[in-house]
Amino acid sequence: RWAVTLGGGCYVAAAAFYMTGSPMALVFGLAAQVVGVAILEVVLNLYVLDHVPRRELNSFEPRRMTYTGAAFIVCPWLGVYLQSNVMPGSTFVVVALLSLAFLAFFWRVRLSDNQALSPAKGLPPRPINFIPRFAAQARLRLAWVLAVGRSSWWIMYFVYMPIQLKASGFSDAWTGAIVSAGLAPLFLIRVWAKIGRRHGIRPLLMFGYAAAGAATLAAGIATGWPVTAVLLMLLAALFATVIDGAGNVPFLRAVHPFEREAMTSVYMTFRHSSSLATPGVFALVLLVAPLPFVFITSAVVAFGMAGLSRFIPRKL
Repeated sequence: RWAVTLGGGCYVAAAAFYMTGSPMALVFGLAAQVVGVAILEVVLNLYVLDHVPRRELNSFEPRRMTYTGAAFIVCPWLGVYLQSNVMPGSTFVVVALLSLAFLAFFWRVRLSDNQALSPAKGLPPRPINFIPRFAAQARLRLAWVLAVGRSSWWIMYFVYMPIQLKASGFSDAWTGAIVSAGLAPLFLIRVWAKIGRRHGIRPLLMFGYAAAGAATLAAGIATGWPVTAVLLMLLAALFATVIDGAGNVPFLRAVHPFEREAMTSVYMTFRHSSSLATPGVFALVLLVAPLPFVFITSAVVAFGMAGLSRFIPRKL
């Protein structure tokens, strides 16, 4: 619980740095945000593994993603609105207050730690030593690669779609509203989850990645027709929520209980790996091609993820 408190505190610190608006503060704010995300994602996933029975993970993960979707739907529009119509920096004030509210609620609930774990009597193991064990397990490797692919698509959506919208003449308000509208299908995640429980996670992910890739490819080709491209990207976002319907289930079902802490710390690097690799790959693309090729590249990656999904065990 102290690790969760540290993660929430990093969010508050990041918001404070961002509010100053200076370039150096931006660097420190990004660092605090990355550390906070890493801490919270690892520790909260460990709480899930400790408190949610294994047989219920297929239904729990979509429910968690549905609740998360409310923030993703509202906040892109709300952040732009506050920044443009209230006052500069007000978005970060809201983030800091929400982080403090989260910490207050967490301490009010007082989740218990796993009683099977005792305090370490020696030096903690080096996290880098967990990587070979993780890499030796095919199902964990597959879950990580699929998570990187999913995260990379959303990075493209959140970063490069607004750039394309601005280049096409949309205002800031419309850009924020369109990004939020694309996330509205997150409320359908529980529908995709029911389909996944009936037909299996494997075909659900194969369809989700392939359909999102096809719509993204069409949007990249249609950027000369802005309204058509927007509609196609909204359709792609709908299919991307199908992927989120499975969420982290392939990992949660594959990890051994006695390795949860070590393997979770490695698995959660998928978000940071995609955050580093995706802009880097797209920067190379933009050196030789215009912006629409970012969407085409993202579509190719999605098709690759659809192919890899064939290796998910049928029993999922």
